[in-house]
Amino acid sequence: MIRHVYAFLLMLTLLASGCRSVGNTPAQIQKYTGPVEPLDVVVSRFNQNSQQIQTLWAAGSYEANLVDAKGKKIFVNGDATLLFGREAKFRLFLNKIGNRLFDAGSDGSRFWLVGYEGVDTAWVGSLVGFSVREQNDIPVRPDMLLEVLGLSLVPVDLLNGPIITQRFNPDQDVYMLTFASVDSKRKDRYVVSREVWLDRKTFLPTWVFLHDADGQVMLRARLSGHVPIGKDQGAGKVARVFDILVPQSGSKLVLKLSDVRARRGVVPSAASFAFSPERAGVGTVIDLDLPSHGPIPRD
Repeated sequence: MIRHVYAFLLMLTLLASGCRSVGNTPAQIQKYTGPVEPLDVVVSRFNQNSQQIQTLWAAGSYEANLVDAKGKKIFVNGDATLLFGREAKFRLFLNKIGNRLFDAGSDGSRFWLVGYEGVDTAWVGSLVGFSVREQNDIPVRPDMLLEVLGLSLVPVDLLNGPIITQRFNPDQDVYMLTFASVDSKRKDRYVVSREVWLDRKTFLPTWVFLHDADGQVMLRARLSGHVPIGKDQGAGKVARVFDILVPQSGSKLVLKLSDVRARRGVVPSAASFAFSPERAGVGTVIDLDLPSHGPIPRD
């Protein structure tokens, strides 16, 4: 059963084609027909919350309802630890009865992914240019997991960088922001990689959709139960519950954070985001920066 946690995460990026329609659509609420804010104000209000969260230490639990390639349904749960820092620093641990199952993260320039029981493999590489690699090169993209947190700052220069558009959904009472950039392979079109829904009243993220180059949803996450970091009610807020769905397979992962604070002692620190492939504790380490994407040579 432990292996199926990794199997679920493996499916997050092995969705090269097709997405069937699924249930669990956003709950209907009373339609809002009043005034709304322009894009620059929405971005500013969203960033205002995110900028207050420079570091994050959170612990809680997870539950996974998994569907394997043969349609078999499996349930597994355990405890989780989440770390976050600015400049793309991130780390997520999933455990089962004291055993480490999964370690994913980045130090701002390099990323890693480690699968332990039943996998015994680590993937490492550089964040620069990572998004243009083939999805099959690595089971789970750490940048996808980072985006699910809804804490990434939105560029305030709306005419440079990714193309950001906004439309308002009166039925759900949310601002819907889309992020598009030039297709990294074909170079002849723009593609939407991400869509974020922000609550009109709080400007906090409630849904995150990650898309492939064809616009198919690779991952969908519902964020809820936002709480302030620490005891200060005026502090920045982060979601406490992350309900993640892989549409094609129907597999789900629910992450519930019960303890959320800026730091626990000195964690996270620079050392929290340090990773050594040689000390990963697995039999195979694959460096995606190598031309062959093969195992790192050993002496």
